[in-house]
Amino acid sequence: MGALHGPEALRALSEAEDVAVSSWARARLVLVFGEVAGMPALLGDAEPVLASGADGVLEALVARIRGGDASADTMCAAEAVRACGIPDADVVDALASVAPIDPEAAMWRTITLARAGRPDPAGLAVAANVRAPHDGWPLATAVLWVAHHLGDLEGVADAVARGIRTEDLWPAVHALGGAPLPSRSVDPAEDVRLGRAVACGDGGALVRFGKGGRQRRLSAVVQGVLDGVPGPAAALLRAMARAGRLGVDEAWCATTAGWLSAFRPGDDPVGDVIERAGAAWPGLLGVARAGVVPEDRDRLIAALVDQADAAPLVLPILDDELVAHLFERVYRAPDLRTVAVAAVAAARRPEALVPYLERGPSAGTLALAAFSPHEDVLIRLLTTTSITPETRAGWAWALGSMGDPAAYAMLEGLSERDDDPALRDALQLCGRILGLA
Repeated sequence: MGALHGPEALRALSEAEDVAVSSWARARLVLVFGEVAGMPALLGDAEPVLASGADGVLEALVARIRGGDASADTMCAAEAVRACGIPDADVVDALASVAPIDPEAAMWRTITLARAGRPDPAGLAVAANVRAPHDGWPLATAVLWVAHHLGDLEGVADAVARGIRTEDLWPAVHALGGAPLPSRSVDPAEDVRLGRAVACGDGGALVRFGKGGRQRRLSAVVQGVLDGVPGPAAALLRAMARAGRLGVDEAWCATTAGWLSAFRPGDDPVGDVIERAGAAWPGLLGVARAGVVPEDRDRLIAALVDQADAAPLVLPILDDELVAHLFERVYRAPDLRTVAVAAVAAARRPEALVPYLERGPSAGTLALAAFSPHEDVLIRLLTTTSITPETRAGWAWALGSMGDPAAYAMLEGLSERDDDPALRDALQLCGRILGLA
């Protein structure tokens, strides 16, 4: 048994006027056959393609941007390059040549440019008009990265701290180069020690607190530990402490403050990422991915158990055991980054995915199946009896993504009996791939 669509068929579909079809085909052409026929237009297709790091992928993204595509999906894909651990200098140059008028697109472009040291106040002014859900941590991130390069970071951080939702603080700190680490103690001093230990392998000086309630003590230590620490993540946490907005649910900020005060990249980039929580440090993930060697295999396997940051590092040395650990992680606890990386493995090794579908498909493994149009995967999707209400939408989308007549027939029959939007969307995609809709 083999691939449901050969390279010739995918090349033809990659030129389709239907954006959904061309995006679908371009992604599968890269992931299954390693051939680039342009960058997929839709973000869901582009992310695993970028994670693959296949020859020609970055060039395709750059060509798409320079060709005038300033859509939100393309700007977000450009930002995803960094998260995949791939050098993005050419992408940054291309972004500087376009000026999106869509606020969401401008926001992602502004973040990528400013993180690379090229702040764009005009782009930020457009991004300021973005609406929910992007008016939370992504917009705050854009504002603080620009301020980091243009001055008055503390004043801008104070303004952000007054308005940001506390639930947006964790992702904002990560996007600003910090490592949000969980609190492990009722004593913020112990959390600071832990953060420093993670960052550099020793506890450093134990911070002492004055008397007072826990919230007041937490604010005091965060300000004290981060006094003079550079960067937008430290500035945001200081400002939140000054504003009195660190409560019990923000106890993790003490651990993170300890990390920010101590972390500096060392001479082992892979270890800096998976053992010292440094993946968000600007540029470090790319250096680590470029430096992965077979000798790193065992520690990467250990890190995959609970670290999304380890996923991009396994692709340069991917083997059967690493594939199994990737799929196991996605089966148990999927996250966007690990799913994007594991989709590359699923497309290359569909036979290794089938046992995870036979277990009883999870939301994560169904997401991988959508990128693995192979006869074995199709048969498993057609014959499974383990679909639950929670996994039904993912199953339908994976089945529609097969682009196969048998998948279309099953989805059509189900749609006639059940007016489920997930079934309709999957049927529509499958029909468009087959030229039936």
